[in-house]
Amino acid sequence: MRKSALILVISVLFMFSCKSTAETTEDTSAAVTVSPAVPEPAASAGTSNAAAENTSAGKYAAGSIDETYYNIYNKYSGSLDLTGAIRYTVQSGDALNRIANTYYHDPHYYPLIMLASKDVVVDPEKIAPGMVLTIPDLQRNLSGASSKQVIKNAIIDVSEVRRARGEAEAANNLRNLANSL
Repeated sequence: MRKSALILVISVLFMFSCKSTAETTEDTSAAVTVSPAVPEPAASAGTSNAAAENTSAGKYAAGSIDETYYNIYNKYSGSLDLTGAIRYTVQSGDALNRIANTYYHDPHYYPLIMLASKDVVVDPEKIAPGMVLTIPDLQRNLSGASSKQVIKNAIIDVSEVRRARGEAEAANNLRNLANSL
């Protein structure tokens, strides 16, 4: 219980820190900014994370989704090849799956960006303008047996979180991708 409370406090502080940074460093960011044509999200894509958690079958209480993602990060931390990775600064209207689609031509590879950006992304539904993501080289990681297995396992784990949120289609799409690797 104490660990959960600490994680919650850190998450809240991190979110306020990111919001403050995004507001104050709009044009002065030292990070490399790549501005691909990431489409604006549809109106329905703006559903809140709380609403998604409330539709789950009760497997995860509010806040435990973030803890589950932390566990996934800890499980696979440091297992990706970040050689040739690029930095991307999240813009208004971005969604992690759309960023993955821009760079990997498949929106279901977003867990790869999550793993590489584990110190920035807590939950793929909670990215915000100003966050600087690490975009790993997909082909480099798929060509290495160990990093390919990490990607496959992480995608399976993320699919289970999506299923618990009541997002069966998203979970199935992720599982199908993992099975194809």
